[in-house]
Order: sequence, then structure tokens, then C-alpha cells
Amino acid sequence: MRDDDSTKWIIITLILIVVILVGVIAFTFWLKPTYEGFILGKQQEAYNLGVVDSQKAILTGIKSNVAQFGYVQITFEDNQILYLAPFNPNQVSQ
Repeated sequence: MRDDDSTKWIIITLILIVVILVGVIAFTFWLKPTYEGFILGKQQEAYNLGVVDSQKAILTGIKSNVAQFGYVQITFEDNQILYLAPFNPNQVSQ
């Protein structure tokens, strides 16, 4: 009878070890990559939203400066200057 109890405990212990190992493997190869992919997707979504907002803010600033001053001067790092002015096809000489 004592052998039956010890055999039963050994089998239960081995089953628990196998279940724990399967859980660790499932987490490592399935849950963790899925979770990290979800987090990475959300970070990229937030970044893209910030980029779009920045582009809108820059273009709105350029449009308001053109409306207010008639042109916009943009200076680049190497001291090159770009002037932007509204295009009026009636003023173009042919």
C-alpha cells in the first residue's frame, strides 16, 4: 500500500512538472511574441499619429505665414534658403 501512495505522488509530481514546462514553452514561443507584437503595434500607431499631427502643425504654420507675410523663408542646415510664395497663374508672364 505504501508503494502505491509513493508511486501516485511521483506520477502527480511528474505530471505537474510536465504541465509547468508546457506552460513555460507556450509563454516563450506563443504568448510573449504575441504580447510584444501587440505592444510594438501600439507604439508604432502612437508614433504615426504624432508624425501626422506634427505634419499638420508644420503645414498650418507655413500656410498662416504665407497668408500673413506673403511668403515663407525656410533655412536648412547648410545655410540654403528656400522661399515659398503662393502661385498666381495670372501674374506669370509668357
